[in-house]
Amino acid sequence: MRRVNLPSWKRLLWIPVFLGVGIGVLTWMARQPGDMDRQLARLKAQGIPTTSAELDVWYAAVPDAVNAGKLVLEAASGFRTVALPGLEADSQRRPSRTNGVTESLLLANRAYLATNAETLHAIHAALQHPQSRYPILLTNGVLTLLPHLSPVKQAAQRLGVCAEMAAECGDRELATQCLLDGLALARTLQPEPTVISFLVRNVCEGIATASAERVLHRVELNSNQLSQLQRAFNRSAAELSYDRAMVGELCLNLDAFRMPAGRQWTGLVAPGGPNPALQPEAVVLWVYSISGLKGRDLAVMANYYNRSRELAALPPTARHRASETLNAELDAQLRTQFLPIAHMMLPGILKTESKATHQYAVLRSAEVACAVEQWRQAHGGALPESLNALVPGPLASIPEDPLDGRPLKFVK
Repeated sequence: MRRVNLPSWKRLLWIPVFLGVGIGVLTWMARQPGDMDRQLARLKAQGIPTTSAELDVWYAAVPDAVNAGKLVLEAASGFRTVALPGLEADSQRRPSRTNGVTESLLLANRAYLATNAETLHAIHAALQHPQSRYPILLTNGVLTLLPHLSPVKQAAQRLGVCAEMAAECGDRELATQCLLDGLALARTLQPEPTVISFLVRNVCEGIATASAERVLHRVELNSNQLSQLQRAFNRSAAELSYDRAMVGELCLNLDAFRMPAGRQWTGLVAPGGPNPALQPEAVVLWVYSISGLKGRDLAVMANYYNRSRELAALPPTARHRASETLNAELDAQLRTQFLPIAHMMLPGILKTESKATHQYAVLRSAEVACAVEQWRQAHGGALPESLNALVPGPLASIPEDPLDGRPLKFVK
């Protein structure tokens, strides 16, 4: 068969044809409706936000006069240091569990507590309001700033140290109040729909729990004070959930994917950089978008956030096991599929459930410790042989260990 060679100029005519067909196919792939659309429709039907603007409204506004978050930030700004020996690093100091306290340290403690008595009272009053909304603007999407988290953590540290100082001085009532306020402060972050806010809540609860242990080593709280602490630890454990945080991550990331390719680059990767229209990265993101890779990436991320939100409602042990399965599935996807954004964003989120499980176990253990101390006081200083002796009594039931589903263990 004789081979026919087309003139070079005729071969060039096919280039725009191939380009047009290729671009058309890629555009068609990117616009195909799929699971992502159905998933968003289901969320909307449940009243769950799917945009940053909807999320900002979902994080309900609270009038300033009764907004625990706003009021506690204002009150905590009143903490003052005291220039006395022993208080140079008051927010970091931790007393010994067993050694005695020097007279000079007691004087320094009393001076610090007296100086900050009004601030502690204002924080306590602020935390009596049940609703909270911190001053953030979620309509900024993934660029939302959370400047309140650092002051909240610092306030938790101050409350913990004040509880320990009060215990050293023998002021059981003030020590108890500071511990209760520390746990209440942590709970003000529960409505906030971001993972980082949930993790800071965990840190604040950890501070209160560690301080409670040291307080109980230093003074003997009465039955009423122990009951208050026990109920507070129980409440914190019962309300510990990251479902709102996962809704927030879903909305913020959805809006990031909705940005034009050039704005994605400057807003998320190189904020404040040069004109994206002149950057090759913008072209790469444009190809990433129309090729269908962007849709796959987004679908994987949205599916993970939404399933995590659903699992958050399960009992702790079932949630932990189901989350391990979900994380294993995602890990396999990330290893076998090209999902660049999901591979960059999701690994840090995978630890959220394990941190929640750890914190739940700590809070339940603190709850049981308060019950054991009540039993000990009622039985002449003797410890129970097992937690069964506390039921019924200080405990209605023995909390479960979220890792294995069995009752918490007790060793003398």
